[in-house]
Amino acid sequence: MGKLSADAGINFSRKSANEFYARVMDQNGEPVVGARLELRLSGVDTDKVLAKFPHMNMGEEQKHWTNMVYSDADGWVRLKGIAGHYLDVWSISKEGYCRIS
Repeated sequence: MGKLSADAGINFSRKSANEFYARVMDQNGEPVVGARLELRLSGVDTDKVLAKFPHMNMGEEQKHWTNMVYSDADGWVRLKGIAGHYLDVWSISKEGYCRIS
């Protein structure tokens, strides 16, 4: 079974749209076509903070979005127009390879 590699955790500007690029490679340094990446974007729910502050529990202000993207013919993944505080690669998978999560 092949091995996938990736390492990404990106801080973003929360007020403007950002772009995320990553390349999925196998253990031989070759691009992996059609690998599925589950990306999790985190941010602050400002509406909830404005409505409930100071009567809210720690962490309650956080919200998360999950995006599924697939690598292209050269192994690249591109995600454009996203805004938040932090982007995490939650998992990478493709049939015939060990899943990373």
